[in-house]
Amino acid sequence: MAASKYTINPRRLRFPIDHSPFHRSKVTFQAMFPRPPGLNIKFKAGGVTGADITQAAANVIGARGAGNREPVQFLDKGQDQGFRKLKYEKLNGERADIHLPMNFAVNDNFEYSGAEFKNSLTIAGAAAFEAGNSALEAAKRAISDTSQSFVNFFRGNQSLSTQAANLSLLRAGELVGSVGFTGVANTLSVIGKVALHPNVRNRFTGVSLRSFSFAFKFLPKSPRESREVKDIVKFFRFHAYPNQIPPDTSFGVGYEYPSLFKIRLLSGAGGNFKEVGTPIKYSYLRSISTNYNPTTPVLHDDGSPTEIDLSLTFTEHKTLHRRDIVNEGTAAFDELGQSFQDAGLNTAPEFVKNNNPAGGVSTNANAGLGRTRGFFSQ
Repeated sequence: MAASKYTINPRRLRFPIDHSPFHRSKVTFQAMFPRPPGLNIKFKAGGVTGADITQAAANVIGARGAGNREPVQFLDKGQDQGFRKLKYEKLNGERADIHLPMNFAVNDNFEYSGAEFKNSLTIAGAAAFEAGNSALEAAKRAISDTSQSFVNFFRGNQSLSTQAANLSLLRAGELVGSVGFTGVANTLSVIGKVALHPNVRNRFTGVSLRSFSFAFKFLPKSPRESREVKDIVKFFRFHAYPNQIPPDTSFGVGYEYPSLFKIRLLSGAGGNFKEVGTPIKYSYLRSISTNYNPTTPVLHDDGSPTEIDLSLTFTEHKTLHRRDIVNEGTAAFDELGQSFQDAGLNTAPEFVKNNNPAGGVSTNANAGLGRTRGFFSQ
């Protein structure tokens, strides 16, 4: 990892520089490098020879009557083969410790939307599941009533004078509108003086990404503290921007993801710093706003500002679920979790040889590659 590419500070930044009994709390921002996953493949010593390929082909061709033939070993058994796990690595020295802001708000938001049940088909399904099997028969009758009323309408049958018949007709109009005749349902509703009950139910659709805002007011008492604030602002701006691919060219073809931040609110009451407030998962810095000397034109002797306002907005890199709440305050809160295979949800089941009743070619996913444990594991 090139230092000039991912780091900017050789030391930890802090404000105020000289801590006093009035600054026993702080918020820490540790820059993290997201190392993307990769594929670990190492062939056995000597590489893959022509004899290996010939033997593997012979195994496949002769699979119909080969029985449990041992596949050819291509990969090194002594090495972990498969996908390399995604990691978040701490960038040494890339950290800023700042006094706690005046307030810190946490909003947990969840996504819901209204689901409507209007036509007979959807009402039938919803009623059958919600009220039990007895509702299914009533829904069947409603469907039959809808189709019959629609036929009677075009026959000029006068039995449509009741509200029930008009509602049945309107349900049929909704079905017709769904296939392109959009004005039918509106016309039938106005003429029949009835409207369909929307039967709205709240439908859970997901969890929102959480955002966090920090507003700091720096009042540096010396040029040295003013320069420290300048370095803190540059630290955040450096890690908020991505690296261009390729670097130092007029036209780029892509971006590397920016750094993540591990944010912790700490209280030093009692002599030891402890995390307080709601924990935050690794987050991206979405916006930075800096205001120099917002209320005074006074400068230090070297021309550095005496007042700086810094506003930061972060967004967590992933949404939370119930287990994250249980793991708050522990190391498991920041961990990525186990693989599907370790959780018993392996989506690549192993097929046995000669599983085709007709004796066809084996569908073993590892055929010809050797039996390597956990090739698709984490």
